[in-house]
Amino acid sequence: MDDPPRVRELRLVVTAPDYEEALRFYRDALGLKERAAYQSPGGRVTILEAGRATLELTDPGHAATPWNSLNARLDAPAGLQLTLFTELGDRPDR
Repeated sequence: MDDPPRVRELRLVVTAPDYEEALRFYRDALGLKERAAYQSPGGRVTILEAGRATLELTDPGHAATPWNSLNARLDAPAGLQLTLFTELGDRPDR
């Protein structure tokens, strides 16, 4: 039996009413590298590198309880909430 197809890239697409504000936030403030940008008479799109992508699904109770990590929650353009985190590891002094 052949192996099932594998996902090779996860791309989260955000439709931002204020495109310039979103671009300044993600590219300039957060430092995501621009991979490509396209423009047509109908609009614009910029693809930003975000390192290794993961999709984390959680319920509200878990989202409110950090798990041995340092978290910063930001209100981002287009009504999104971002959680930036650093794993603290298994060090007993933390």
